[in-house]
Amino acid sequence: MPTDRALTTNELSILERILQFDFPGAEVLRHQLAATRATTGCECGCATIDLFVNQTETSPATDAPSPLPVTGTTEDGLGGVIAFARDGWLSCLEIYSVGDDPIAEFPPVESIVFAFDPSGAV
Repeated sequence: MPTDRALTTNELSILERILQFDFPGAEVLRHQLAATRATTGCECGCATIDLFVNQTETSPATDAPSPLPVTGTTEDGLGGVIAFARDGWLSCLEIYSVGDDPIAEFPPVESIVFAFDPSGAV
């Protein structure tokens, strides 16, 4: 079983950027970041992480959609990021590749173009 750990600077920056947008539950999810830890979320070799929020330190965002209505695409167009919530708690930060090789680490937040879809359809 993987050990939980603090979010890296890159992971935290990406989540903060996603949560800068206003959508149902975003403000509560922002408060969850300080109580969020990570574990390896995928076994394919990509950098996807599962997120675990200390539920004694914050509240659930009961109206938060999943996936969150903000996506990020790498500037080179070869990958992207999506964040998920489960039962009102941050649950996953996924990185995907459009090619065959998994992306082994999250790119700097500055190299990701974020898009907000207020309809929630990502």
